[in-house]
Amino acid sequence: MSYTIEYSNQFIKSELGITPCWLCGDNNVTENHWAGGRYVERRVRDWSVFCNLLAVTEDELMDKLNSFCGGPYQEHWKRGGKYLDDAAILRWGRNGCSAAVPIEDILSLNHMSSVHCYLSVWSKDLSNTTQLSAYVSTTEELDNWITDARQYIACHPEDHVYPIIEFPRDGFVRVRPESKAKSEDDLVILKKGNAYVTVIEKKDGHITGITYDRDPKRAMVIKRSEAVQAVRSCFRGLRIVSADIKNKPYDVVVRFGAGYGVAGNYYVSSSRKGFKHTWSLQYAKRFPDESAAKHVLTRFSSYEPKIVKLTSGDVITH
Repeated sequence: MSYTIEYSNQFIKSELGITPCWLCGDNNVTENHWAGGRYVERRVRDWSVFCNLLAVTEDELMDKLNSFCGGPYQEHWKRGGKYLDDAAILRWGRNGCSAAVPIEDILSLNHMSSVHCYLSVWSKDLSNTTQLSAYVSTTEELDNWITDARQYIACHPEDHVYPIIEFPRDGFVRVRPESKAKSEDDLVILKKGNAYVTVIEKKDGHITGITYDRDPKRAMVIKRSEAVQAVRSCFRGLRIVSADIKNKPYDVVVRFGAGYGVAGNYYVSSSRKGFKHTWSLQYAKRFPDESAAKHVLTRFSSYEPKIVKLTSGDVITH
């Protein structure tokens, strides 16, 4: 069975409207990918404009998504290992439109000077050509390209024309709008995965290194303006979170009581395929409180997980 897998998306806001872009590919088509010093086989993926919708309104996008809904088929495409049903794709469209950002913000966060835009044209004889190839770096340039692309599509009804806005297939950071209510002077901390930034090293005004710790209590508190600078530097994967989380105890971990190679270890993280664990309390995930750890007890009950509370350096098991 063939189906589409979505790996990422980015909705672009411009003066002409919203352009939904997504990184996707077929589940049964693979490619050789260079990773870890060798070629590995993985599913193919490429960026394209969703349903060729160039600079549309939110209503136009939702009308297109609604045209897919209402039937017995509820597996439109896969994202994060799960099929998206009617309700999910409508939510996908609404959330994407509310998170749309200008092309300048996308390029800045991904350390790009421009993005390649072009039309992939398939003629009746199945020949493929590239038209209107351009590198855009501003909203004005993007809108000019969209205007030209619309005109080309209208003048070539006999061809299959696919607009492409080609972001990186690997390492792309999806950009979401910052809330205007947030002040640059707000106190925040930086997080990457389960670790928090404790030290930011600088030289001549430029960030040269970052030190992490898994204990949020040790996280470095900085102003939002400085945090934004770090996120937009070469250190990808950083997230800005409120410094208020340091007020929570973060004194709860989960320890497993059963399972070969698992019993006695601590919970670290989980995915749809399973979970990671460690023998060292230092690397265990610390939850802000007991309620935040309850989902681990439920999901991995066969391993007899127990909540462990850390108090003044001692470990007390509940």
